Amino acid sequence: MYLQRHRRLRLALTYLAVMVILVAGAGSIEIWQNRQLLQLQTDPRVASAWVIGTTYGSKHQLTRGTIFQKWLTQLGIRSLGNQEKLTSRFHGDTGALELWLDYNSFLPDAKFLECHRIGQTAFVDDLGQRYHGFLDIHGRIVGVYLPGYDHSARRITCRLHWSPRSQNPPRQFSSPMLFTIDLPNTVRQLPSAENLVDTGAQQTIGGISVKVSSVRIVPQNVTLLSAIQNQISFHLKIDGGNLANSNVSLGNGEFEQPGIVELLGKMDPARSGGLTKQKHSGGKEKTPPPNLGELTKRRFIISDPYGISVMPDTAVITPAIDWFGRGYLKDSEGWVWRAPANGVGIGTDVVRLEFDVRPNTAPNSTPALPVHFNIIAPVQTAGEV
Repeated sequence: MYLQRHRRLRLALTYLAVMVILVAGAGSIEIWQNRQLLQLQTDPRVASAWVIGTTYGSKHQLTRGTIFQKWLTQLGIRSLGNQEKLTSRFHGDTGALELWLDYNSFLPDAKFLECHRIGQTAFVDDLGQRYHGFLDIHGRIVGVYLPGYDHSARRITCRLHWSPRSQNPPRQFSSPMLFTIDLPNTVRQLPSAENLVDTGAQQTIGGISVKVSSVRIVPQNVTLLSAIQNQISFHLKIDGGNLANSNVSLGNGEFEQPGIVELLGKMDPARSGGLTKQKHSGGKEKTPPPNLGELTKRRFIISDPYGISVMPDTAVITPAIDWFGRGYLKDSEGWVWRAPANGVGIGTDVVRLEFDVRPNTAPNSTPALPVHFNIIAPVQTAGEV
């Protein structure tokens, strides 16, 4: 009896020792990865900081800790830490990323820190394009959210410095810390602009003719902090029906982005001459808004060359407004539309537009089934006619 009890005790102690070694080993590996492989940086005056993960896509969730810590927690043992899941407060941008950071504060009166950009923006890619980031704080963990990036880039750097979260001056800032994100390789899905056929941006289906032209990216203003990085403008001419997607709206009838008109015409007299001429806002003649068909449940989607939607889930496409109050913009190529866009840039030489058109029918008749169009169009630069 004594030998059996002794044997069971020895087995239990051996099992416990193995589990402690495994947990400690896993924790040591995690710490080593965090601090050695994941870019530990230190300012001895303020803090050490390191990357604990990077997430991609429209939803961001980071799991911290090991399965052994999770198992021990289920047994009620919490002294060796716990596995936890952090869910970002940002979502809805298909091409987004979030950089997750942890730190040790050396400031005696500031246990919790936050990071701030240095210069105009926090992020810049290897093509020289700049992006604003947004703080996503979870206790001591700090996420920096990027709504989108040009998927032709291969690397993004994030330049930050750290300070106490307290807003009471004086605030002590750390020296600059630079974190590098090697972006995942994304396979291009669309042909390059130079390989598009001349008629590729127009289609005729079921008696409805559609043409997309003059697609342009409105340059971002990095001095303004906005969750929307850019806008895409384009001409859309439809014969035989009306646009009918759920995220298409006529807007509020007020002009908001003069940069669109500048790109469409003001900087290019050859194009500006084609815009519909109406009286000034004080007159009675104005270009009316385009007609919309009965809306479908599908969204108007604009994708980059890598097949990634550049429009946030909440984005709405609206017709462009003349900045002199002369109504909606229209010329021989159709109505001018604009769409909020994230993650477009130097590598966005073509886009895919997917949308529905409701065929014209007689008044008071049952609406016809929508016709779906899928068009690839080149993106013009500011100097192209």
